[in-house]
Parts: sequence; structure tokens; C-alpha cells
Amino acid sequence: MGKELILIGIVVVAGIGVSRLWMSRRKGWSIVLCLLVAALVTSLARRWQIDLSGAA
Repeated sequence: MGKELILIGIVVVAGIGVSRLWMSRRKGWSIVLCLLVAALVTSLARRWQIDLSGAA
């Protein structure tokens, strides 16, 4: 359960960062950050063998 909470924390912190970048009219950087976080979360989930199929 601890690893799932780490993934949730990463998503929450990144969401705040994307939101702040988007509001400061740095839309390009917010898209890049969003894609990097998505890649990080999926790779960590695969490494830790966490099933993300129901996380929609």
C-alpha cells in the first residue's frame, strides 16, 4: 500500500505543478511535465508490479 501512496503523491504534486505552469501561460512546459510524469508513474507501476487498469 505504501508504493501506491507514493504514486498518488507524485501525481498530486505534478498536478499542482502543471496547473501553475498552465496558469502562468507556460502551456508548453506544462504539457512536457504532464507527459514526463505519466511516463514516470507508468514505469514505476510496472517496476513495482502495480496494476493501473482500474485507475481511470
